[in-house]
Amino acid sequence: VAVLILVAVALVAACSAESDRASNQAEAWLDDVWRIVAESHYDPELHGLDWTAVGRAYREQLRVAGPDRSTEIINAMLQELNDSHCGFGLPADLAEVASPYVFCASELGIDLRMIGGRAVVTAVDAGSPAAQGGMLPGFVLLAVNGRTIEEIVNSAVLRAPHNEANRLFHETEAVLRRLCGEPHTTVDLAILDGGDNRRSVTLARAQRSGGFILDPSLPEIFVEVEHRLLDGGICYVRFSAFRPDVPHDVLAAIDECPDQAPMLLDLRGNNGGSTEATAQILSRFVRRPSLAYTRAGRGHEIPIVVEPAATRHEGPVVILVDELSISAAENLPGIMQHLEIAKVVGRRTPGQVLWGEGRALEGGATVFVPTAKLVYPDGRDLEGIGVTPDVTVALSREDLLSGIDTQMRAAVDLLRSMRDGDSTGIEGG
Repeated sequence: VAVLILVAVALVAACSAESDRASNQAEAWLDDVWRIVAESHYDPELHGLDWTAVGRAYREQLRVAGPDRSTEIINAMLQELNDSHCGFGLPADLAEVASPYVFCASELGIDLRMIGGRAVVTAVDAGSPAAQGGMLPGFVLLAVNGRTIEEIVNSAVLRAPHNEANRLFHETEAVLRRLCGEPHTTVDLAILDGGDNRRSVTLARAQRSGGFILDPSLPEIFVEVEHRLLDGGICYVRFSAFRPDVPHDVLAAIDECPDQAPMLLDLRGNNGGSTEATAQILSRFVRRPSLAYTRAGRGHEIPIVVEPAATRHEGPVVILVDELSISAAENLPGIMQHLEIAKVVGRRTPGQVLWGEGRALEGGATVFVPTAKLVYPDGRDLEGIGVTPDVTVALSREDLLSGIDTQMRAAVDLLRSMRDGDSTGIEGG
């Protein structure tokens, strides 16, 4: 009995010590995040917040709630800034916040958007598991692995900026993450087909190819690049993210297009990325050195001037965007729209357009803080506003069931009118 009592006492002491260490680590993280924001956020006034009071309130929340809720509480503190490009987490949290387009190692060959409150399939890749399972554009997802779409959407964590496009962004990505999983596993879907018949479909997730390691602490990253020639000699280029290095595949696709041909850049579902890649792509379209934007941070303003590349595209350009085009995928069309070298078609983007920097913290955590605004030459910035298309077009289930992508059709029609010298055409910047 004495031995058992001693063992029990030792276990309690060990658990208490571990709990103290966890509490100390969580409080240290909150203090570090609070300090980094105070020292490096782009606005020295922190949008008028009493940051000291904010820190005090969330420290008290953390002490009451305990270290198990540290990620939630620190992120809530960051959301007081009402800025995009804010976040805190551990590598284990990545699956809950990372882009399913970029970080998911498996694929079903399916894309979707929330249309009228329903998860509607917008694209199915030929030969993919989804295609083999009989899925078609216009089908509606009702449940994923027994969890209804309504439950998934209601559980989505909504982050700033708080507008309709950004709400749709977070809700849609929450559903897409449920479709993601380990390669060669299966996912059970409840769907409505084209005749509104409820069906059950089980799809096997395929292994994606072409991944690369950006950082040893991160899983593989996947960037898809597609280019082809559409009817009428229109060059179509789609890419799913802006690589952190030189985007050779995208540049090659642009360079292969005849320099006077109409070009359609499809950035729908593009989750952004590198500003360097943005500048490299822009260099293919500007005809003279052009001020793209000014990176305005605390105590500094850095003008970003893009030089024209030796190989330039001089034909008319239209860019497709939607509620899943964020960050660099908003900045590129925003710049090209401002410089009058492209027209934009689709849906308003979420307005996640800040310069963010990541900081590694002790204990394996990382915080991401916005340290600069991207200000266009006319004084505008897109944070919280997003890109307003020149031609706004929504998708509809009825059109998708008929095989019609209304956004693509509108973009092609606009390109044809620009090519033919219609009054909607534009001059190069």
